Amino acid sequence: MDRFLIQHSSEGRYAGTLEGMLPVSLDHEEFRLYSRFKPKKTSHKDKKNNEIALFLHGLGCNQRYWDGIWENFNFQSKNLMTLDLPAHGQSLYSPNNGHTWHQKIENPRTCDLPFIAQVIDGAILSLRKQFPHITKVSLIGHSLSGSIATLLAEQVLTNQDSQYQLGKVINIDGNLTVWDTYFSNLVREAYLKNDSVPPIVSELTNILYSIEPQPIKTWTDYVESVPQNISPADFTFFCLSLYDWSQKDPERKDKSNLGYLWNRLMEIPNKEKDQFIYIAGEKSNSPVIDYLSKRNFDFLKGLVVSNSGHFIMKDAPEPLYLMLSGLV
Repeated sequence: MDRFLIQHSSEGRYAGTLEGMLPVSLDHEEFRLYSRFKPKKTSHKDKKNNEIALFLHGLGCNQRYWDGIWENFNFQSKNLMTLDLPAHGQSLYSPNNGHTWHQKIENPRTCDLPFIAQVIDGAILSLRKQFPHITKVSLIGHSLSGSIATLLAEQVLTNQDSQYQLGKVINIDGNLTVWDTYFSNLVREAYLKNDSVPPIVSELTNILYSIEPQPIKTWTDYVESVPQNISPADFTFFCLSLYDWSQKDPERKDKSNLGYLWNRLMEIPNKEKDQFIYIAGEKSNSPVIDYLSKRNFDFLKGLVVSNSGHFIMKDAPEPLYLMLSGLV
């Protein structure tokens, strides 16, 4: 059996976790996604030992933004996994079948959200090679990864041959509608204005800061609290894809046309009751939450975490983790 994940330290925050590179091959391109997995302590009679909660971080971040889950009491009875998205953290990419490896991607096609969703699917399949008893996956995606989780859910629920079942799909203050393009549009405008990608991330964020100071300061203050590894080009290409997928479909004139992501979510077959959850921070004043409060979708509901903004895991970790543990 291939063993991609190995035992981590027996002490500290990551006690009992396994870590390593999950290999993914897709369209002649190779990925190694740096991942952590913590199997729960269980007995052979535990009927939910086949379920796992996969936490996905946002743009320009890495899996350390979910570090609070490892020691949180509410998650001790659950299988947990985090990973660094492609072009983020310690994950690696090879455009030539593994002949050379890079942390950067810098290819708009490979940074497109549906492609990234396929890569995450490949990581789950790699995990199952080592832990075949994992047959059901819940997705928790923050910000950018809320969109990725939605697209991955579509891929799983429309694939009759999927090797695992889909549990909950939780979008935490991420892109879902045309109303959610504020940040990605700032990056897009900076990119179009300069007709190039700035050479370093700090220069890119300075450009964004000059356009709209306060939201960018909030974002940079938080992401700089954990070391980052993402190139300006990858940062930009992810944002361009995010912007495109949030736009309205010009072929549709109905009022329910809230953007490609929303439309795809609405059209996914076989959705279960309350399978999709949208969580927003109270201070975000999310238009998605407002929209959901005025409508009744059997498969989708909105929840709010008090006294928090976009980075809920920083502003209100305990209420967030308590809420999530009850959902997955």
